[in-house]
Amino acid sequence: DLHSFPTRRSSDLEPDARADREKVLAKQKDADAGIDRLENEFAAVAEKAKQALGSVGDFSSRAKRHEELAGMVEKAAEKAGKSGAEEAEKGAPYRGDPLFMYLWQRKYGSADYHPMAVIRWLDGWVARLVGYNDARANFAMLTAIPERLAEHVERLKAAMQEEKGPMDTMIAGKIRELAGSDLSEAIRAAHAERDALNNELAHARSEEHTSELQSQNRIS
Repeated sequence: DLHSFPTRRSSDLEPDARADREKVLAKQKDADAGIDRLENEFAAVAEKAKQALGSVGDFSSRAKRHEELAGMVEKAAEKAGKSGAEEAEKGAPYRGDPLFMYLWQRKYGSADYHPMAVIRWLDGWVARLVGYNDARANFAMLTAIPERLAEHVERLKAAMQEEKGPMDTMIAGKIRELAGSDLSEAIRAAHAERDALNNELAHARSEEHTSELQSQNRIS
């Protein structure tokens, strides 16, 4: 009678699938250790590279300018944020006026306003009713300030990148020189291998799960 035999554990029924998963996990552990080693080596060599380049005129001047620009970006971004908050507060009454916003969205009073004659007459009547011309000038100035400040921040960031790009190139070259190899490429390859192991582990777990289900079906 089959039912007289003790039920075997599923772990006894799928040793190959479990072993495959354990092998992948061991590979992942080794891969993680390899990535840590490469990244630690890269950080140490990068620090040496920066120190070595510190006395190089072009790098030193760019680093100083980059630092100055970073401070300017921080201050400008803070100012832009405050201006945006002020604009949201003071602009609320304008946005809450449906007649004003109707004219504003139609670009009334600007060079982009091109309605039919009868619409122009009606819009003019509405504009006089709500005092649109003065309100338009105030609202335009209010909304323009944060926009100009935001553009200023972006220009500063672009200037920072103009300094950082050549600096990064010099640092990368010095790192390769000091390390005697391309550590950045080695790190990218190590991460790619780790990603492949993630897929391999997912497959191994799926195979193990399938094996467990098959074993349970055989027992039942």
